Amino acid sequence: MPASSLDVGTVRKQVLKSLYGMCDEPMPPSDVAFLERLARVVGTENLDFPPFPDVARKLDRLLKAGDPSITKVVRLVERDPALVRRIWMAGSSAAFPSPPESLHHAISRIGFDALWRISMSICIHSPVFRVAGYQKRADAVREHGVVVAEMAAWLSGQKRGEQYIAGLLHDIGKLVVFRAASTKNPEHRPSEWLLEKVLDRHHSELGLLAASAWSLGDKVLEGIGMHHAPETGGPTAKVIWMADVATITAALANSGEFYNGLVALERAEDWTPHAGLAIIQKGQSLLTA
Repeated sequence: MPASSLDVGTVRKQVLKSLYGMCDEPMPPSDVAFLERLARVVGTENLDFPPFPDVARKLDRLLKAGDPSITKVVRLVERDPALVRRIWMAGSSAAFPSPPESLHHAISRIGFDALWRISMSICIHSPVFRVAGYQKRADAVREHGVVVAEMAAWLSGQKRGEQYIAGLLHDIGKLVVFRAASTKNPEHRPSEWLLEKVLDRHHSELGLLAASAWSLGDKVLEGIGMHHAPETGGPTAKVIWMADVATITAALANSGEFYNGLVALERAEDWTPHAGLAIIQKGQSLLTA
């Protein structure tokens, strides 16, 4: 479901009201404890998140300012060991004949656009999202987010920007739910039906709160909070919705399942059968890249 509003204060109040309302229903103590944990997280302004990676923000500003020297970029990247590791892995992929000789070499290989995207993705790999009992599902959310982000960048024609970030984080609300549900003791985890109910009802709103906690801007909030409402959510929400539909359709097609994404894409104002097919084919190519 889309967020009920783009006003962060309103969304916070409505989510808390909904969670506490669920607590009034007859349910096991483990379910009540899960809802109370999630309510405590929602009630805090920063959702108990670490700050958005400082190096990623500074790199974004540096690249927006023009064509920086590779030396400046390397010096900035070196401040974040996690980012260095991910760049080194990208620069050592099978696309290249040999490992990079240095961080400078690795960055030169992958280019500034790929570097920016990797730096933005660091936030969803934070240790705060290591969730006992739900790690495979959390990893699937992250992987899906990366493909939707790439798809959104392709649709918008912007290799770097709000559309990519919104696509990357459009389902981050699910990670917030998994974190609240995660405990080392399986008996203390919530019922599956309750987990799915909260995910379906509130993941967009929780994602909006997460983007607000990280001060990612109104366009990113719109894309995350309203990506299930393309007709009313605004241009960024529409791009993320199209990217999401195409990615889901392509993933199901690759596994031999069927989801008529072409019919869903008819809701887009500028839709044509040819354009819809091209979008889904692009999704398939991104999934197999």
